[in-house]
Amino acid sequence: MRTLILSALLLFSANLLRSQTVTSVMTPVTINGTGFVTGATVANCTNVVFVSATTLTASCPAGTQTVVVTNPATANPISVNFVGLDVAMAATETAGVVPVTNWNNATGASTVAGLALKDSTGAATSATIVWSCDDLWQLPITDAPGNVRMMKGYCDNNSATPTTITVSGLPANSLGYQVYVYADGDNGALQRTGNYTVGTTKISAIDLANTNFSGTFTQANNSAGNYVMFTVTGTGFTLGAIGTSTDAQPRAPVNGIQIVPITTVAAPTVALKWTPSVSVGVTGYNVYRGTASGGPYGTKLTPTPVAASPYVDTTVQPAQTYYYVVTAYNPNASPSESVYSGQAIAVIP
Repeated sequence: MRTLILSALLLFSANLLRSQTVTSVMTPVTINGTGFVTGATVANCTNVVFVSATTLTASCPAGTQTVVVTNPATANPISVNFVGLDVAMAATETAGVVPVTNWNNATGASTVAGLALKDSTGAATSATIVWSCDDLWQLPITDAPGNVRMMKGYCDNNSATPTTITVSGLPANSLGYQVYVYADGDNGALQRTGNYTVGTTKISAIDLANTNFSGTFTQANNSAGNYVMFTVTGTGFTLGAIGTSTDAQPRAPVNGIQIVPITTVAAPTVALKWTPSVSVGVTGYNVYRGTASGGPYGTKLTPTPVAASPYVDTTVQPAQTYYYVVTAYNPNASPSESVYSGQAIAVIP
């Protein structure tokens, strides 16, 4: 049988490094990680006790399981509607991918004084927003409360000048925030692309020709859609928006933004992909893991051979380095497994 080659590796769950796989035959169990805060909860477990930012204890069902830790929110969502040429939203209107009320209305093409922001409960926060765009406009759709009103008006740039939006003074949140940027412009029969940047991360949203918001949100990730999403840490960020187009009017509309605190912490994973064996009779593959380069690969992850890649290892731990190999399995051969494939390495932060 032929030796397999691992062709790709290292697809990690982003920002999710605090949950652990624990083996419990008694209570309490100890869960080690990072980023825990007082009030954290553990799925399927009781009597959770905060020991430190790296340690929790809890009463969990016996056996091996992957637990998901959820930190309590230290802040509420903050949402901003760029009114454009439409009318302002009422405090009672619900809108957004994360549906909330109490949207802040940003009127005018710019402000330097800073607009004080309230959260989704209507409470004042320490956060403020300043923005600057070339122009104001609106979609050619019939106004209605909620999502339609939030998407109808927008902050526009009708020249090569980027739109800039700066939020500062956000309440501290241990896991950071997800920032939703809503983007849909009046582009008629033209297809335009808005390029949105926060820090060093740039995401493009393609605004398809003859397509306007009709009630459904579609995430764009360098693809067609009407919103993009960033993950930010700290207490502030600056969003830049500039467009590209086949005509002389590149646009990058900003209809609204939502700043949503991250609370759920899930387990890290490693996804493994490999090139299939060309040997006749191969019916599956076994995946092995070790903690030293070159072996031994003492942990067999596949109780029975898997038919094909990818294989996702959900039992990895933070701050560890793992070494993986794969064998091809032929039940009619002797031996039934091939030699190890080339080694792949996964470093878990």
